[in-house]
Amino acid sequence: MFPFKHLPKVCMTYSTHFWLSMELSAMYFVGGTCALVHAIIPDVLCNSSTVINKKITEKLKSSGCNPEVPKATESEKEI
Repeated sequence: MFPFKHLPKVCMTYSTHFWLSMELSAMYFVGGTCALVHAIIPDVLCNSSTVINKKITEKLKSSGCNPEVPKATESEKEI
């Protein structure tokens, strides 16, 4: 495998980093799709961008070096 410089900086193996990035990619895809639908029909998915953003922030804070695990509220768990 290549001697990646980024992986030790974030305290992750290649596999851990890969799957985290894939999960984030899926979350961004869902968030982008929800934002597109909301742009077309403003009365639907009104807080989806905020909810997805908070979930992504939680995922990043709880990954890699010095994990912190913030608690999500029930409304943030909807998406």
